[in-house]
Amino acid sequence: MKIAVIGTGALGGFYGGMLAKNGNDVHFLLNSDYDYVGKNGLTIESDIHGTFNLKDIHVYKDINEMPICDVVLICLKSTKNSFIKNIKKIINDYSLIVIIQNGLGVEEEIAQLFPKNNIIGALAFIASNKIGPGHIHHLELGRLKLGSYNQEKTHLVDDLIKVFKTSDIDAIYTDELKYIRWQKLIWNMAFNGTCVILNCTTDKLLSNIHTREMIYELMRETVSAAKACGVNLPDDEVDKIVETTDRMKPYNPSMKLDYDNKREMELKYIYEKPIEHAKAAGFEMKKMKTLFQLLHFKQAEYFQD
Repeated sequence: MKIAVIGTGALGGFYGGMLAKNGNDVHFLLNSDYDYVGKNGLTIESDIHGTFNLKDIHVYKDINEMPICDVVLICLKSTKNSFIKNIKKIINDYSLIVIIQNGLGVEEEIAQLFPKNNIIGALAFIASNKIGPGHIHHLELGRLKLGSYNQEKTHLVDDLIKVFKTSDIDAIYTDELKYIRWQKLIWNMAFNGTCVILNCTTDKLLSNIHTREMIYELMRETVSAAKACGVNLPDDEVDKIVETTDRMKPYNPSMKLDYDNKREMELKYIYEKPIEHAKAAGFEMKKMKTLFQLLHFKQAEYFQD
């Protein structure tokens, strides 16, 4: 099985690195890190799996030089999704396209580009950051939940799950893609934006009685929005997510890192699309809409600078 990793950052670097470490045929597309990784290798510093460096791996700067692959892992920020049309050069009609991105609505847009391919949505429940050129720091967690968007599950999907598992990646398949997307949004919509606006890590939000209450309110609003959209998340889901986050190390969500580095934030799929979907179902996400508007203001500020 040939596996392409498009976007070798916090997610692609970790999952692709784990696959390569365990002997799989992985092909990494890099941009700014290409020269560094070509010379020094890809380093995964994992607080769970230990630190390892991968020097003998396939790295590319030009997608045209990559081989046709059985599986393409899309690990780009959703702000870079205009690039995805270029993967047509490395797939055939049977290739599996796996979108490891947060938010809502990404699969339908990509399925329009590749109607013959099996489009898989994947949610990474992980704390991982890129901390330098070709250097990924995996703090904790790592479960990968996958669900098919447009086709029945195939043998290739089963094979991929097995490959993940034999590479020490906790991967599971579900028929409820919409469910897991909303499930992940509970955390993402609450923590990503508030960490940006309040300039803090997740632990500080939960250690203060007032911001902790705010996080609960934001999460409950997301659960209500999901239910309006036909996704019946359990009432205790919020408590479980907060308990898990309480146990986590201090963490800067990806949107906070994007803001700190003056990169475009993933507002479209993490905030705009869920708010639109909920409104179409008759539910107004008033708190999230306010947070979304504040984030647009913050982003406009640094782009003007």
